[in-house]
Amino acid sequence: EFELEPSAEDGHFFGTVQLDAQTVNRLAHDGRLRYTAVTDRRDPRVFAGDIHLIDSSGVTIISDIDDTIKVTEVTDRKKVLRNTFLLPFRAVDGMADVYRRWSSGGAKFHFVSASPWQLYEPLAEFARQAGFPAATFHLRQIRLKDSSVLSLLADPLEAKLQMIEPLMGTFPHRRFILVGDSGERDPEVYGRIAEKHPDRVLKIYIRDVTGQAAQSLRYQAAFGKLPTDKWQLFQDPSAIQDRSIPDGDR
Repeated sequence: EFELEPSAEDGHFFGTVQLDAQTVNRLAHDGRLRYTAVTDRRDPRVFAGDIHLIDSSGVTIISDIDDTIKVTEVTDRKKVLRNTFLLPFRAVDGMADVYRRWSSGGAKFHFVSASPWQLYEPLAEFARQAGFPAATFHLRQIRLKDSSVLSLLADPLEAKLQMIEPLMGTFPHRRFILVGDSGERDPEVYGRIAEKHPDRVLKIYIRDVTGQAAQSLRYQAAFGKLPTDKWQLFQDPSAIQDRSIPDGDR
């Protein structure tokens, strides 16, 4: 057991826990460590999570969620509400197959979304049932009782940059594949990241949900400074080729 600082008003708490290699090897299962928050003995609730053990080098997949792996239809506000709060979550056909192939090649996964943390449990359960590889989730932190809720109205570009840049900083020797869709600001976010880290971004995949051509002004603005083979639009996930992960990383 490790004692950390008290939680903030939103229930989140932070701290650093150090374990020796022997303990990690003894407790790890499938590359992960299971942890549980210790609460009052009279509190029957269980708050548990996984620590993903990730090598310092290798390939990491940073993936959006809405309309990248889960059907949300973000371009239609009414459909967004139905697909988020009324209907069972549905996977984008074929995406789990692609991610499993990458996982078998040794890739690690981070799901990054502008959705609030309050959706974590249903999103994590959806990803598990749909057959996506184990991944960490990075969502927008808000609290309904204070002004942080207004961040839901903020531009998702800055929110995603603030999530992705620390991930890349944590793993300076890993290389990245960025997967998203055209429904929101993924092309602009990923294009900016690839310009800043040209040697670390292997490929950008954008699922086309808006019907814009690769030659459109939007994509030229987002990716115009990148080599043409650095990014790819797709509608059918079968168009994504595994060669994005070099043979040495399989």
